[in-house]
Amino acid sequence: MEQMLEHDLALGGEQSGHIIFSDYLFTGDGLCTALNVLRIIALTGRSLADLASDLKTYPQVLVNVRVREKIDFAGVPGLAQAIGRVEDRLRGRGRLLVRYSGTEPLLRIMLEGSHEPDLRAWAQEIAETVKQSIGARVVSES
Repeated sequence: MEQMLEHDLALGGEQSGHIIFSDYLFTGDGLCTALNVLRIIALTGRSLADLASDLKTYPQVLVNVRVREKIDFAGVPGLAQAIGRVEDRLRGRGRLLVRYSGTEPLLRIMLEGSHEPDLRAWAQEIAETVKQSIGARVVSES
């Protein structure tokens, strides 16, 4: 939502399936999404299959690292550099999000891009930096 507001965007979505129409709601809502899809079909006369044919999906990699404490990223030696290296490699062709879970003692590393093996390697690079710096451990990957 933050990015939508910052860039004045009316439509946003997540891999999880949440779709946000900021003109109507500031949260993902299935009924709102269904009504908007039906509205577009009615306005354009195009079928749902035709509308969806332009959609290109990319692999997403998520690595969770269990941490003892949620310290400021600036306090994790080498983490900013590791994140910067991965962002440079993506060069506008993907997305990296590194954040702490709001409900669990986890650091979440999420990458999206066109080449899944690279994404997995880059997520592991960041996870290894965290593990070496603060003694965390990888608990799940997807």
